Amino acid sequence: MNNLTLYVNDQENFNNLIKLNELTKSKNLIFTDEEILNLIKNKNDNLKDIGRVEIGKSVIDDIVYSFYDSEYIDNDNYFETINELINIFYMYQDKFSEYLTDSEIIGYLRDNFDKVNGSLELLSSISFDKLNTKLMYGEYYE
Repeated sequence: MNNLTLYVNDQENFNNLIKLNELTKSKNLIFTDEEILNLIKNKNDNLKDIGRVEIGKSVIDDIVYSFYDSEYIDNDNYFETINELINIFYMYQDKFSEYLTDSEIIGYLRDNFDKVNGSLELLSSISFDKLNTKLMYGEYYE
């Protein structure tokens, strides 16, 4: 392992992601220990940037579980895609958390990920703007 500091919840998150490797290996998707540490660091940096804390189960587990079977994720882009999805999730959460739960945000991201053919750029821009417009006019995502 490298020099990244793990907090108490992070150790549990690390262990959960190791266990998730058992599921994702069916799609030939496996995180290394270093990649897991970097995902956790990215999550912590995002939380710090938006002034939030995570209580309970980590959102990384839910993101991995929701996205690993997408046709737009493969062994070559797995880590980078999940890492960027964490960033996008926290961007959405920062803006929409009073309207949507974390699960609803992840569901919206997953639905739209395939609609934009796995484009993280479109997911973080056009899909974000569409949701923002829907929420402004009271059309909640379901």
